[in-house]
Amino acid sequence: MSRAAVCRREAASDRARARAGEELRLVIVGYIRPERNFDSLDALVARIHEDAAATREALRSPRLAAAAADAFLQPAPAAGAANGLSAC
Repeated sequence: MSRAAVCRREAASDRARARAGEELRLVIVGYIRPERNFDSLDALVARIHEDAAATREALRSPRLAAAAADAFLQPAPAAGAANGLSAC
């Protein structure tokens, strides 16, 4: 494995650890394509990039842009904010 690949893997692991314990809010608002098998890793990676581009384009549509403003998808108040306590 190349040094760059190891560094990318470690950086991804660091990001995952930094997110541990955080709240994630998710709403499924669309469907990209059915599940499928790929003949090679390169074909899979290429399709992931295509899917990401299609997703970015869809998220710019008025219908989905409005969904992003839904209160459910807004950041949750900090712990204790509702009762005046510090989040520290």
